[in-house]
Amino acid sequence: MFQLPPASSAATKHDIVRTYAGIQCTWQGGYDPQMSCFRSDRKGYAGAVARSYVSVYAVQTDRLLFHRDQPVRSPGAGTFNDKRVFQRESHGGITCAWTRTGGGAAICNRADRHGYVVVVSRTGVSVANERSQAVYVKNQPA
Repeated sequence: MFQLPPASSAATKHDIVRTYAGIQCTWQGGYDPQMSCFRSDRKGYAGAVARSYVSVYAVQTDRLLFHRDQPVRSPGAGTFNDKRVFQRESHGGITCAWTRTGGGAAICNRADRHGYVVVVSRTGVSVANERSQAVYVKNQPA
């Protein structure tokens, strides 16, 4: 199961950390590469994506709020082209795209575009399936 990186800049030398529009995303390698995104002030909720699962955590308590295994078979989603996206990055088969819309957000999913999509923003966190149907939505605390 995914663990959030430490509050300090003590991420391991193998972690890849990027912060844009107030949202920090950290990729961790290993057998099942995974990433997590959360508000850069480390308050509220984090979304995590791996090739095998998607989860939402409370950042302060590291409490699991939502978890689903990625589907074994899925039709996959189409390409994600939005002119409001200003940065994209992929590592270990997980892709994130950042936008400044709504105060800042990161949209992350598997690079092959199969399975669940996680959106972490300054105001909320959500998980959607490949048909763009919300399966989990939670407002970030003030």
